[in-house]
Amino acid sequence: MIGEDTPCISCRYNLRGLSSDGHCPECHHPIQESLGDDRLLYSDRTWLARVSRGVSWMYAAGILFATALAAIVVLVASNTANLLHPRQLILGLPASTIYLAATFPLIGSVIPLIIGGYIATLPEFGAKQTARYWPTRAARLAVTVFLICVALALLGGLAPRAGALLVVFGVFIAAACLFAFLVAIIQSLQEILQRIPEKQLMRRCDTWLIWLTTAGVGVFVLPCMGYIVGALIAVILVLWAAIRFASLMRSIRRAIIRSIV
Repeated sequence: MIGEDTPCISCRYNLRGLSSDGHCPECHHPIQESLGDDRLLYSDRTWLARVSRGVSWMYAAGILFATALAAIVVLVASNTANLLHPRQLILGLPASTIYLAATFPLIGSVIPLIIGGYIATLPEFGAKQTARYWPTRAARLAVTVFLICVALALLGGLAPRAGALLVVFGVFIAAACLFAFLVAIIQSLQEILQRIPEKQLMRRCDTWLIWLTTAGVGVFVLPCMGYIVGALIAVILVLWAAIRFASLMRSIRRAIIRSIV
C-alpha cells in the first residue's frame, strides 16, 4: 500500500492508498514503475533547477543560431548579384558589412550553447558517478578540446606563413568537437528523460541526432555538388537542425519542470 502522495509517471494521477503491484486506475500503467527511487521526482531540486537553466541556455542558443542563419540566407537569396561584390550596397551599407553583422550572432550562439551544456551536465548531488554518466564527461572533454582548437585557430590567424594550416586544422577539429559535444549533450539529457520517463521525447532526441548527422555530412559533402545548389541544401539542413534543436530543448525543459511540480 502506497502511504504518500505519488504521481503516476504516465498520467500524474495520485497513487496514494493503492497497492504497489496494481495498475493506475486512470491510464492502467503499472504502478511499480512509478515507485523507483531513481525517478527524477526524488532528485535534488537544486540540481534539477540547474539542469533546467542549462537547457534554457541551449534553447536560446538554438533560437539565436537559427535566426542569424535565416537572416543570412535571406540576405544572400535577395542579393545574389552582390554576393561576390562585397562593396555593393545592401540597405544602404556595404554587403560585406551586412554579412559580417549577421555572422556575429551566428558564431556568438556557440557561447550560450557551451554555457548551457556545461550547466546541464553538472553532476547530480550525492549521485554515484556510474558508467551511465559518460555523456556528461564526454561533453566536458569535447568543450575543452573545442576551446583549445579555437585558440589554435586564432593563433594561426596571427601567424604570417604557417598559420593557414593551423587555422584549417583548428577549425576542422573544433567542428568535430562541437559535433561530439552536441551528441554527448543529447545522450546526457536522454538519461534524465529516462528517469521521468518521457519515451516520446527520447525518440525525438534520437531523431534529432539523425538530423544532426545528416546536416554534418551535408556541410562537408553537398557543397562539392555545386557551389550554389550544394551550399544551399547544406545550409537548409543546418537551419532545420537548429530549429528542431530549439524546439527539443524547449520540450525537455517543460518535461523536467512538469515532472517535479
